[in-house]
Amino acid sequence: MGFFGGGIPRRVGDVPNNAMKHIRKAIKNWSAVFALLVGVLSVAAQCGSLAAGQTGDAPRITVTEARAGAAVMGTAGSVYFKLTNEGGSPDYLLNVVSGVAEAAEARETMIEADGMERMEPISRLEVPPGGLVNFEIGGKHVMLINLKQDLVPGDKVRLTLIFEKSGPITIEAEIRDWGAMRKHNM
Repeated sequence: MGFFGGGIPRRVGDVPNNAMKHIRKAIKNWSAVFALLVGVLSVAAQCGSLAAGQTGDAPRITVTEARAGAAVMGTAGSVYFKLTNEGGSPDYLLNVVSGVAEAAEARETMIEADGMERMEPISRLEVPPGGLVNFEIGGKHVMLINLKQDLVPGDKVRLTLIFEKSGPITIEAEIRDWGAMRKHNM
């Protein structure tokens, strides 16, 4: 019985050479198709995991322990807090906005060689992945310039922190008297 003659060959020798050529070619083609398919699927899987990684790597900013010192209208006030980034990529504080003052700026207190303090504006502050940035007395803080109202202990002041990736985050800082502020900071 021949291979194409209706029966099933019993031995390799029963399969005509021409048929074996076709079988080898088909196996070779299927091997190539299978290898190509495996390659495409592995690339797709990597792309999928990269895309998922990008989402998982986004910064996750939280603001805690927000507090402000009591101050009188027409003067400057200051706000302190902790910024935490629980995400996998950095984010940057770009600006601060508050309706209680003519302007709000992130600043850092610097000590000069002669012991004098000066404040430098912070235009772009990095919050590293997994990092913590403290805004505290004698260091980084938000300066509220030319207050439009008194900051009275027990009240709250609202600020919006604007981040490069996370966008705006609005916080409320509890207003405290300066004695409580210094005690909390130690």
